Amino acid sequence: MSLPCDQYEKCCFCESKFLETSHGDVEHFRPKGAYKILNAKSLTYPGYYWLAYDWSNLLFSCERCNRSYKRSSFPLQNETTRKPFHDHANLLANEDCLLVNPNLEDPAVFITFKEETPMPVAGNLKGKKTIEAFGLERLNSTRLDYLRILELALIFTDIDPTNDNQLNLAMKTFNFSKAQVKEKIAKATNLYNSAAKDTAKFAHCVRCKFPHLPRT
Repeated sequence: MSLPCDQYEKCCFCESKFLETSHGDVEHFRPKGAYKILNAKSLTYPGYYWLAYDWSNLLFSCERCNRSYKRSSFPLQNETTRKPFHDHANLLANEDCLLVNPNLEDPAVFITFKEETPMPVAGNLKGKKTIEAFGLERLNSTRLDYLRILELALIFTDIDPTNDNQLNLAMKTFNFSKAQVKEKIAKATNLYNSAAKDTAKFAHCVRCKFPHLPRT
């Protein structure tokens, strides 16, 4: 099971940090009660009941990704690969799932970002269905605001705090005191060094926009 500390208090699907306003959900990647197949309007019963307490099937998710979007969705590209009950001959590992499992797969293989907008890599179906299933485009405006903050902050990382000429130019440009400019540089440098790490919100989106940022 991916615990909150393992996921750095981020939703496993949308990478938002939400514990300040929400307790979050334990998400069953393979739905335990019933599941919805590709393009279906109704549920298929039973679900993956034998995985209800299986740690490999549990993820830490925000309430919106879990309750409002994914819910019981678990589409396979090829339904003949599904394991419909616990002692069926099909293997879970062979299920042709159309949702990215962040426990086992690198989402960057299937999903990229153009600025704030998630897009399937090379138009792949798995990336497309994952974006749809978790409503990842709902956070476009939030991601855009964050990218703009980073763009502004990174301006200050180019200023050498030991260079008086650069400091004076920054003071004149931004109407800040020398102390204020140095404070902005320190904060911007801290943000620069952390924005693309696994611990940061929207890390994959940030990496796509700013590939030069350190990741470790």
